[in-house]
Amino acid sequence: MEAGVGRFGLFVLVAAVITAPDVRAQQTTAELESMKATKPSKEDLQTLLSGASIEYVSARNIKYRYDQKANGSLVGFASGFSFADNANAPGAGTWRVDENGRYCITSTWGHSRPYDNNWCAVVYKLGDDYYITYATRPDAKPIKLIVSK
Repeated sequence: MEAGVGRFGLFVLVAAVITAPDVRAQQTTAELESMKATKPSKEDLQTLLSGASIEYVSARNIKYRYDQKANGSLVGFASGFSFADNANAPGAGTWRVDENGRYCITSTWGHSRPYDNNWCAVVYKLGDDYYITYATRPDAKPIKLIVSK
């Protein structure tokens, strides 16, 4: 018997590669830029985000889903908090595109234990997908942003 992967091992390896999830959200900012990801203009971001429904999963594995109004308000829900009374937490706040073209959120989520979620992020577009990153470091890990109208 020869040493090596064998047919079964090769099948498992091929099956794992074929069924692997989209890993682009795990890339770094530098990798996105090397793949020719672009930063939408302030005006394009304003148009894209105004009246849009937004979904993303944070680095803390909290899933946010909210609707952004043209007047700058937002309302929605977040799930995945570690404490039971906020497991599916309502949220409200504001959104804007700042003077530097960053996407900014100021919001509060939760019931009895409110959680503030305040940030500004650079938005990247790669193909039809959007990503946000809070840090400008080349090794920052972008988060996939699902935008729908």
